[in-house]
Amino acid sequence: MSVQPPFKTRRLSQAAYDRYATRSKRPQDVSNCDANSPKLKIVAETEDIKEVLRESSGVAGQDWILVPYDPKDSIAWVMQRVEETIKVPTQYWNLAGDGTVFWEHKYISELDYFQQPQTQPIELVLISAYEVDNWLAANRKPGRWKRFPHQSPDVSALPANPHARAQALFPLLDTSDSPHWAEYITHRQAAEAIVDEKFEGLEYDDNATYWHMISSATLESLNGEDNLAAEECKKIADAVANVNLETEEDEMRMRDADVITRIHSLVSPKSVDMHFNYHYRTRMGSVEWRYSFGFRINEEPVAPLTTFPNGTLSVNRMHSGQGWKTLGWFYLDNKDEERCACSMSARDLKKVHGVLFGPAKKGKLGERMSLRGTAKLMLASVGIGFDVALDKEDEKENGDGHRGHYEARLELSAGRKSDINAAHIRKICGIPPLAEE
Repeated sequence: MSVQPPFKTRRLSQAAYDRYATRSKRPQDVSNCDANSPKLKIVAETEDIKEVLRESSGVAGQDWILVPYDPKDSIAWVMQRVEETIKVPTQYWNLAGDGTVFWEHKYISELDYFQQPQTQPIELVLISAYEVDNWLAANRKPGRWKRFPHQSPDVSALPANPHARAQALFPLLDTSDSPHWAEYITHRQAAEAIVDEKFEGLEYDDNATYWHMISSATLESLNGEDNLAAEECKKIADAVANVNLETEEDEMRMRDADVITRIHSLVSPKSVDMHFNYHYRTRMGSVEWRYSFGFRINEEPVAPLTTFPNGTLSVNRMHSGQGWKTLGWFYLDNKDEERCACSMSARDLKKVHGVLFGPAKKGKLGERMSLRGTAKLMLASVGIGFDVALDKEDEKENGDGHRGHYEARLELSAGRKSDINAAHIRKICGIPPLAEE
């Protein structure tokens, strides 16, 4: 990496800045800021940027500046006002706070950080554009992507006992003693650190649409679990950690997707890994279309899997060996005939359910979470929203089968066959078939 010049060398003279401002394309500041507007306090953490702020503040020894803002401002307008004060073009720096870099296209009204009660000016850190990644790594606030507001104690206050420590770190339910809680903590923290890093960079990540699809589908998969409280649904959804996501799409549809997600047990130091591989191409006179779902039950803690070992195998053999089992697969053969199978059995599903939620003891999570909900969660964890109707009325109200996403444009069937179908899931869940089945 090339060595960047000191930040202060980016500062322009007033005359040079006036010429720059005249010829540059700047966002139009349409706010109504005046002397009575609330203020933002712009500070720095490095000495070279503090030096620029001291020179810009107009107060001897003061290494910060105040700029007015309007609650309707965009970050771009705020940065423009800072630029006018420090005379350093915005291309060389960013504003940050509370572990987040605030990108120019965002509006203050969208950002929780600016909604805090303002007894003092809200503080923003000015960082070099070349140090954004390093700053994020050093200041990242873990768990921003989670729905349940679980607050872990400080490290110094955590219990020494691994079981109690896990209960303090994660929103678990109905747990029991095990010699493996320490490893569970290590591997769940590693998986969630991957999600934390991904979440911070979603603004400019090509996989963002699919990532959000996983996030929303996971929580939505628990709709209809009437024996679970809303807070319990959030805890379950937050136990899902996507650890690898690679996608390619064009203007029309998803072309490729490879997804690995870990679902952590809420009751024991166990987990289930899910994998989904998808490929779609149109050729002259033919279509390449195939995908496969697989799962792996981890009876003891293992490190999160970030690459799938059998990705070169055919779809009907991809999830075999090394603990993997096939949930279902689909492909078009060379005659454009649809070939598919849904391999997950009732026994498979019950085993996954027991690992994630425990035995079906009266009042416990394993009894209150349904097999239907477990099947839907498995699919949702790799981005596939899916409905399994309990009866015709439920089908009419909530749908039945794959629930497509308007942005990801991923299809599981052409309407004739599908490896994953609601009728099969009803069968292995013990739900009576619908009338036409």
